[in-house]
Amino acid sequence: MKTLICNKCYLEKPITDFFRRPQITRGYSYSCKVCHMEAQRQYRAALGKEACAKRSREYSYRVGRTHPAKENPKCSNWLGIWIAERVLSRYFNELKRMPPNNPGYDFLCSKGFKIDVKSGCRQSYDNRRIDRWTFVIDHNKIADYFMCLAFDNRTNLNPEHVWLIPKELVSEKHAVIIYDNRNGLSKWSAYEKPIDRVLDCCKSLKI
Repeated sequence: MKTLICNKCYLEKPITDFFRRPQITRGYSYSCKVCHMEAQRQYRAALGKEACAKRSREYSYRVGRTHPAKENPKCSNWLGIWIAERVLSRYFNELKRMPPNNPGYDFLCSKGFKIDVKSGCRQSYDNRRIDRWTFVIDHNKIADYFMCLAFDNRTNLNPEHVWLIPKELVSEKHAVIIYDNRNGLSKWSAYEKPIDRVLDCCKSLKI
């Protein structure tokens, strides 16, 4: 069995003793589960019970768990789930929305297709001429399709593109990056859907 060395206790332990972290180069957390949980306990103790509760409430509100996401434009689900539900209904019949944090996908259509929704805002760089959108797939092999909604920014939330991409093309990736130039857009043009449908949905949902 593969082993890793914890950067806290410096012990070599089985890979199952570490949390999976695909975004990290080695694919697993740098500290083992025991050390990680102990660090979390110490952090909560130092922060205090009241401060911890406040942060938990703020996080629940931000992701739409304790406050309806449709009433909170700052919620990440507002960008994806609430808009996507209306957009997807134009392409699939009898769409069923899954519970929050459902593993692998957000919607299930009447034909059994599992659809995971991804949203991203335009990213601009001072030292680069080309803007881009990033959609984190996180090596998701459960969903059949990924609906990628591209917005201009978090303030205006104007949709610019929407792609419905089959899993065969992206499930092995950590993220899909689409550049706003001829080559970048043409690469995914076969999977782009009419933007007017998204525009209508956004207008009806904006507060």
